[in-house]
Amino acid sequence: MRRQLFQKAKYLTNNKKVKVEGETDYSIRVSVGEYDVVFKYQNHDLIFLCSCRQGAFNKLCSHVIAGMSYLSK
Repeated sequence: MRRQLFQKAKYLTNNKKVKVEGETDYSIRVSVGEYDVVFKYQNHDLIFLCSCRQGAFNKLCSHVIAGMSYLSK
């Protein structure tokens, strides 16, 4: 399952389906495919929220991985 997450994230990143929607002092909103991902810095922790089914339960999903790899480039 872990391999599938990274393969899907690589697909999303390579096909230019990732773009930054908004940025504030403590958060960044990224659109990954049809889902929105928010990276939020709060109380010395990085919190990620995704609008997909897995992200709703604060689990790691391919959209979060694709957003992180896009922002780290």
